[in-house]
Amino acid sequence: MTEFRVKGPTCEAVVCDDPDDWEARALATGRYYEQGLLEAICAKNLVGVYLDIGAHVGNHSAFFALECPAVRVVALEPNPPSFALLRQTIAANGLVGRADWLNMACHPSWQAVDVIPGPPGNTGMATVIEGSQIPAIRLDALADGLQVAVVKIDVEGLGAAVLASGPKLLQRDRPLLAVEARDQGEQRMIAAVLKPFGYRPGPTYCATPVTLWEAR
Repeated sequence: MTEFRVKGPTCEAVVCDDPDDWEARALATGRYYEQGLLEAICAKNLVGVYLDIGAHVGNHSAFFALECPAVRVVALEPNPPSFALLRQTIAANGLVGRADWLNMACHPSWQAVDVIPGPPGNTGMATVIEGSQIPAIRLDALADGLQVAVVKIDVEGLGAAVLASGPKLLQRDRPLLAVEARDQGEQRMIAAVLKPFGYRPGPTYCATPVTLWEAR
């Protein structure tokens, strides 16, 4: 594990990662991974709780907590090795008490998942299947009692499923959504879930496309 020092718009932070991991290549330059996306979210200046679904090692969670007007960050990561690094990132930035970290997945019907590790050098591509090892929660249950401003979802093909688990949240808070979609088929599935709530796609960022969706 390496503590990478990165610089955001207002302050420095630490992101803990395996130095051989794909994400670490960006961190080694002194920038957050996917910093363009993160700065676009920050520019919205949205006050409330930020949900990081598929938090990996905490790169996005740290940025949300340190650079955005997040009153709290809730980070979910089902892959145990990545979750351990997420905890270290939260602690290294003094965010214990301002961030919650949960070793869980998010799904509309699965009660628990098993993790399929990503390829060597790319732990962020770990996927989940229905199983028994790691608990899963609906997005509505996760957001119960919270005023949610932003939801970032990076779950390797299950973005539409995660959104489908949060109809009450989407209707109540109408948060800004940052959702990864690997291809046009997945993007259409996400659009189908979001259309009834008045969401429209905005700009797209990152090598694997992440679209910002806003309710109109």
